[in-house]
Amino acid sequence: MESAEQADEGSRVRGILDAREYVAEKIEEHEKEAEMLKKCLEVIDSVLGRASFTKASQLRSQEPEAAPTAEAAEEAAPRVDAAAAAAAAAAAAAPGEAPAGEEGEPFRIEGGGGTHIATGYVAPERITVVPAEGVRLDPEAGPFRSFFRNGVVARMEARDAAEAEAEGRGGEGGISLSIETNEDGGMGRITVGGYRTEERAKEITGALRWSLSRMHEEASG
Repeated sequence: MESAEQADEGSRVRGILDAREYVAEKIEEHEKEAEMLKKCLEVIDSVLGRASFTKASQLRSQEPEAAPTAEAAEEAAPRVDAAAAAAAAAAAAAPGEAPAGEEGEPFRIEGGGGTHIATGYVAPERITVVPAEGVRLDPEAGPFRSFFRNGVVARMEARDAAEAEAEGRGGEGGISLSIETNEDGGMGRITVGGYRTEERAKEITGALRWSLSRMHEEASG
């Protein structure tokens, strides 16, 4: 007959085996997530690489010059006007890039070949993304549904819910995701509210860049 000590030992071993299985499952989940995040970082690094060249050229143009001549000042003035005109022309040529009512620091999302597919805006209370005119994105496509909605956002939701319960806040103030759809079922405005920290904002914008870019590449064949 099994003694109480043996029964306790068996229960302890089963508990350890269950814990091992749980840890192994979590490791597998995080390995998949880490792989997706690495791909996301590649997209971010690519964007940052292009931005760094722009910044370098801007810095060179802003280097102080010793005693500029009147002729140089007159020559510089048309260049400023031309730059402003070019910026205005670019804004007019990109319908949907800055729709009325959007606020915050804009960021561009590109698909394959550098195609402009959406524009995002990071505001203090929310992050919004608006697809570019003529670009159809499926809100149920794998990269967005599995990686962003059911992965990045769902993980943040679970963390916020746990913190709210611990603090007795009743689930208020956590992250939220709203996805509008167009008449053809394509993705409209995406709104992520309650992101709260700059670190989260970077993770969300990076994940959005990667998932929408992958969606566009897959749809384009």
